[in-house]
Amino acid sequence: MYIADDHGFVHRADAAHIVGDGRLRRDVGDGVLERVWRGMYRFSDDAPSHADEHYRERVIAAAVAGGDERSISHSSAAAVHRLRLLDPDRRVVHFVTKTGGRETATLFVHRDRRLLPSDIEIVDGVQVTTLARTAADVARAGTYAQAVTVLDAALARGVSKAALEVHVRRGHRQHGVTMLRSASAVADGRSESVAESFSRAVMLTFPDVPAPEIQVEICNDEGQFVARVDFLIAGKVVGEMDGRAKYRSETYGRDLEQVLYEEKLREDALRDLGYGIVRWCWQDLVHPERLHTKVKRALERARRVP
Repeated sequence: MYIADDHGFVHRADAAHIVGDGRLRRDVGDGVLERVWRGMYRFSDDAPSHADEHYRERVIAAAVAGGDERSISHSSAAAVHRLRLLDPDRRVVHFVTKTGGRETATLFVHRDRRLLPSDIEIVDGVQVTTLARTAADVARAGTYAQAVTVLDAALARGVSKAALEVHVRRGHRQHGVTMLRSASAVADGRSESVAESFSRAVMLTFPDVPAPEIQVEICNDEGQFVARVDFLIAGKVVGEMDGRAKYRSETYGRDLEQVLYEEKLREDALRDLGYGIVRWCWQDLVHPERLHTKVKRALERARRVP
């Protein structure tokens, strides 16, 4: 009845020709089809279950509908690349072009006369800014924590520091380049998650707390491996971000009670070596003064330990 394209989208122009607008509207109303973008539909049974994938599909539909005169950019390009972001805005689809910009409630076309062919690549059949360009654009448009997070993610995906520096230099007169420059100076591809990048970005704003080392391997006096920790602060305090997602990822079908027991043994071993432990959650990052208090208290306790 309906013919879908290579992305699984049903185009209104084709559907209306085959079954008519009335039937198309009924099938949307009955839940057979869902509208993804203006004039673009997909079968409801094929809907992505994850919000990020749902947005990614919407972005690709907008690109297919809009043609090749513009390229997906900013947080929309990050979605196509599946580049991890901190608190992304999924309400708008972003494009970039060398000519005329445009802004609506659901669409933002950025104009950049300095856009180069090397800034664009093809991903899943659509034009999208490269990983390096995408990360730089998102960093310029966001907060410090968002900038650090996206640059960490880009480095983890293989983007080089040199490639980021190219965009820092090219954007020397663009809005947000100061944010890009400061975040690029501390970006680190060893960060393994949004939560870790967010945590480090927050701690780097504390003037009285040393910059944390990340992904540090700790061994005992005999050189035997004890633990790899998310953060090591001032060489004395192990910092760890807690969250439900962490425990889901660490169980992989194992018994949660066993996972927690092994974590206790790990912490006991670290304390036996003289390390302090400080843990925090997402709300502590949203309210940085809470994290600051926790870290400062942990450092004070560590100083009192002989």
